[in-house]
Amino acid sequence: MRLAQTSLMIAVLLSSPTLLAEEAGQLSVTQINNQISSVQSQLEQAIAQRRDLEQQVRATSERLNSAREASATLERERRQALEQMNRRYRELVDNPTLDINEVQQAYQQAVAEEQRNNQRVAELSSNLGNLRADLERTQVREHSMQNQLATYQDQLQLARVDRLVHEFNASNKVQVQQQVTCDRDETISQCENRADMLAKQRASRSFLTNALENLTEYSVALENREEVSPDVRVLGATPLESGFTGGRQYNLSLEVEVEGRMRRIEACQLLKIDPRYCADNIQAENEEASDRGKKPSSENALHRVLVRSNVHNDSVIINGERYGSTPVEVMLQPGEYDIAVSRRGYTTYSSRIAVNGAQTMWAELSRLAYDFAPGELIQDALSGEGDGPTVVVVPSGSARVGNLQRASEDASSARQFEMAVPVAFGVTPVTVGQFRRFVQATGHVTTAERGAGCRFLNSGSIETDASMSWESPGYTLQDNLPVTCVSLNDAKAYTNWLSRSTGQSYRLPSQDEWEYAARGGSTSAYWWGQSIGTGRANCVTCGSAFNGTPSPINSFAKNPYGLEDVVGNVWEWTNPSQGEVATARGGAYNFAPALARMHVRLELFPEFSSNYLGFRVLRDETNS
Repeated sequence: MRLAQTSLMIAVLLSSPTLLAEEAGQLSVTQINNQISSVQSQLEQAIAQRRDLEQQVRATSERLNSAREASATLERERRQALEQMNRRYRELVDNPTLDINEVQQAYQQAVAEEQRNNQRVAELSSNLGNLRADLERTQVREHSMQNQLATYQDQLQLARVDRLVHEFNASNKVQVQQQVTCDRDETISQCENRADMLAKQRASRSFLTNALENLTEYSVALENREEVSPDVRVLGATPLESGFTGGRQYNLSLEVEVEGRMRRIEACQLLKIDPRYCADNIQAENEEASDRGKKPSSENALHRVLVRSNVHNDSVIINGERYGSTPVEVMLQPGEYDIAVSRRGYTTYSSRIAVNGAQTMWAELSRLAYDFAPGELIQDALSGEGDGPTVVVVPSGSARVGNLQRASEDASSARQFEMAVPVAFGVTPVTVGQFRRFVQATGHVTTAERGAGCRFLNSGSIETDASMSWESPGYTLQDNLPVTCVSLNDAKAYTNWLSRSTGQSYRLPSQDEWEYAARGGSTSAYWWGQSIGTGRANCVTCGSAFNGTPSPINSFAKNPYGLEDVVGNVWEWTNPSQGEVATARGGAYNFAPALARMHVRLELFPEFSSNYLGFRVLRDETNS
């Protein structure tokens, strides 16, 4: 079903941190708060409208089902009335005086009732189609507003930082009085210079105190005052009065022009907000700290390390580098090393060792109940030529899923999920190149290409372009980009073909399976922590190098289970259970980071496709 274009009267959706900063600079905190209130109000109305439409869809569906059930009864009654009338007509041949008015009227009434019911079925069917179309438009409008609201909330943080920096970094003139007692061994000039210096210090302290007290968010800044050390710069000084009194007493009245010097990162610390809103050198500092941790303690000494295990044909990995099968003998510089020994069908042995002399490490591996070994990379061969997507085995286990941050307030917001057996997830979303191979092999025509078109975000509005498709998604196409403009049915068609072509069992993950794998054992908002950080993902204001377009695979770090791009880049379809609404997870390059949190769901119709929505495959274990 192709839906009409939905226009949303909401503000521009920003696609890069630079644009967001510029917009935040144009709007005051008060203006942004007003925008947030306005969008929040519209969002609440959209949610209420969506719930009302859902109720209407259910009620209309029930009435339509009842009318269709009545159709069978009315048709049976009409046939019975017709049969009765025909019987009377035959009797009329032998008995011309026979009155047949009653059966004629009964038949006419049965026909009329059946026609009325058929008309009711047609009307209800039409109404139901219109209601479903209205519901989808409302859902699209709702998730657009959610994105806009999250974007405004990001703008609000930037505006708060801008306001604080602007307020503190203003210049002002401060008048101070300074009295000093000149030492006996000081010259007059030295005494005057000392008084001048002390006066300027006093002016700076006074300015600093006043600058902090005059901040709009003084109460918040006061709580975190000890976290920062902003600078104060003396721009100039004008003596108002000076002179000696009582021998060695020197008095100085000075007007000092002073300017505050606060860095944006300090403003974030004062306001206790995420440093990504003012990350000047955060990434560089992290990289420097990381490099320090990797450097060995000596550049010259090398020590022999022998790695053995209880199995053959295993794989030894030291600090991410493969060294073949045990026994492995390597020469390592002093320092700490992460060593892992693995083999499919066995547990993985992992250990961090400190190398400061020759040593032997023994790895004991146990056979698993399943052949899948957590962390194992698998790439099945396709029938014909080539390989399927690379998948990584995610371990079985139990974890909490849902909005874990709200679980203490609302127990229903989180639930326990058990991954009963290991499964393998695509390391990345399915790429354009991988999807092209499927299309070439099957001739598949996507929902968008059959006339539904592909949606895209345009200044905050969801619009449809009939010319857009997975091969022409509205940005420069590359084989290593995630495929987009695919519906849920297109994604399922791909996994069905992949299963046939490899002889293995592929499908889409359920939403709980997706969240379990995406979290990677974490309970925080993102798999690495509570904050989106800087340069960790491709989303609006996430500090990546990609400006409003999807990023190629291998652009960002993997989570602890070995999955890339579970935060941002493109939303990913999940497989709905019976009675569930189709949902996408993970956020996207043109959505705010708040919508890329692990628990956030985007409810969509199965026919929906957009240039910010793709999918990731799941491979079940098959017994050989």
